Amino acid sequence: MQRLILVSAAALALAACGGADSTEETAAATGEVSMTNATAEQVAAQVQAARTRSPMQAGQWEQQLEIVSVELPGVPEGPQRTMAEQMANAGARTVNRCVTEEEANRVNLDALGGVGRNCFYHRLRIADGEIDARFTCTTPGGDTVESTMDGKLAGDEMDLTIDSSTELANTPGSIDMKLRISGRRTGDCPA
Repeated sequence: MQRLILVSAAALALAACGGADSTEETAAATGEVSMTNATAEQVAAQVQAARTRSPMQAGQWEQQLEIVSVELPGVPEGPQRTMAEQMANAGARTVNRCVTEEEANRVNLDALGGVGRNCFYHRLRIADGEIDARFTCTTPGGDTVESTMDGKLAGDEMDLTIDSSTELANTPGSIDMKLRISGRRTGDCPA
């Protein structure tokens, strides 16, 4: 289940649909990314280029992860089901953290435990502070995660909804989850 959240976080770090595909040059010039049928590495390169125009602001951030819903069609009783049910009942989690300039201005696939490198973006669009994406990821354990993401992604705030369906590699059934990730910059980092 933690792999599922990691996949969603990876998508956050990389994420974006419509029109002609952008290039690294157009992404750098406009701060917008529009891609179809792209690998994680291609997406990361364009998102990195676009950050020169619209970076996440460094500083103190308050971020909240809320599991809106979890459904477990076909998942039998056992550890996977128990973990998913516990996560569904955990409620929202809020984290306050300092985002450094370096963190705010880079896309680091290696920091995502390899999950970020194992994603394929069917569509991705980041423009005008909005994001729309559909992507498929494979976890290190062999699970296949189909996800969509949409919402607001600006320099000082974010509000994203991620719908995912995970086909489990070693267990019958799937885990269907809806997450909401929101956050806002609350000021400078403490000295």
